[in-house]
This record gives sequence, structure tokens and C-alpha cells, in this order.
Amino acid sequence: MTLALGTVTRLHALPEVARHLYPGGRPRSPEETAVWLQYTLASYPLDTGGAPQPQPASTTWAWPSGCLSRNYGGRISRSVADAIGRDINMDATKGFVVPAGGGKHLDMAAPGRFAALKLVGHETNESIMLFEETVPVGTKSLFHLHRDSDEVAWVLAGEITFKIGDEVTVGGPGTCAFFPRNVPHAWKSIGREASRVLFMYIPAAAGGYVEELLNHRPINDDERNQLRDRYHWEVVGPNPL
Repeated sequence: MTLALGTVTRLHALPEVARHLYPGGRPRSPEETAVWLQYTLASYPLDTGGAPQPQPASTTWAWPSGCLSRNYGGRISRSVADAIGRDINMDATKGFVVPAGGGKHLDMAAPGRFAALKLVGHETNESIMLFEETVPVGTKSLFHLHRDSDEVAWVLAGEITFKIGDEVTVGGPGTCAFFPRNVPHAWKSIGREASRVLFMYIPAAAGGYVEELLNHRPINDDERNQLRDRYHWEVVGPNPL
């Protein structure tokens, strides 16, 4: 991360820091922001206006939710703990692997409904957001559309009815559905057992709504609507399925 400074205090770095914290106009969580500020401001000397002073190659900063952020040669990378406690390097410039059981757990505030966020926007340079959701029989999505992202749904288990525009299709494991941006769509879990579906947003923009739910529990209807507006989700009407 290279910032241009011609000043003598760390405070003057804040506008540049903000541009790195919000590269796509979407703020990180307060905890994550605090860590980035700590790292970035520590890179600047208190008494000179020169270039940022590099951190040691193995400097480790505390990251929220049990994660770590490390500076490797001026590049930020991220680690998360897998199901047995090992650190997994999360670096969009080199790629990374999220193991089975890994990812951030999101309680969807309904019995038996939950998600594991496998890829989030800031880890993939905002290219893709991906999560696996478990949806009990009878669960319905919104009838909605996304302005900024295409969406893909891949059925891993169970059976799902999809509505994309005017078309309605039913599919079991292996079924893949594509929801183009600006096209109204909805789904419903049917069959005899809970379904598991992998959802992807490309680019990651619309997935910011799901990511934000990690930090907004409990959430009321007004807050939920504000989040949808922020990430350009548009509710078309009641789910017709």
C-alpha cells in the first residue's frame, strides 16, 4: 500500500487512508476499520513528511472475530481460522482456500436457516462474494432484483423452485440458476428435506448486504430496508411461489 505524503503529522494521512478503507464506496465494519487505521497510521513517522516507513516483514495486527491481518512486503493479507484452528492465508493477489467447515457463520434469524460466508468482497478485490445457505422446507426468498451484480445459485442438496422473470423451474442437486442483474427473481425450498444452496454475486457488490447482516443482529425492518437500499437490492413484491 503506497500513500503519497508531503506533511509532517499522521493526521494528514487520514484522507488517503479513507480511500484505501473504502475502495468501492462500501465501509468495512467498525472493528475492521479500526485495525486498518492502526496499521496504516503506524506506517507513518510522527516527525517527518517522508514516505511511509515499512513495517517488519512479519508484523501481526489483531483482527476482529479471531482473524489476523499481516503485512508482507507492503501487501495486506488476511488469515482466518479453519474448523480445527489453523490459520488460512486470505490473499486475493495469490489466491486462497477455505476448507470444509470454514467461513463466517451467519444465523438467518429463522429456525434451521443459516449460512456460511465463504468468500467476501474485500478478500476477492470485490470480484465475487459467495456463501452456502441451508434453507428448511418452505423457506422463500424475496421477490427482488439486484442493480449492481449478477447472481448464481447452485443447488447442493434438496429441491428448489426458481422464478426468473416469468419462467419457473424446479431443480434438485446439481441444478444451477443464473439471475442477471435487473431481472426480478425468487426461489423457494420444496421437497422433503432442507436444501443447501451455494449463492454467488458477481461482482461482489450485492453481497455486501449479506455481509452486513453479520454486524446487524438483531435487525429491524427499517434497518434491513436501509441495507437493501445501500447495496441496491430492489424488492419487486411478494414471493409468488
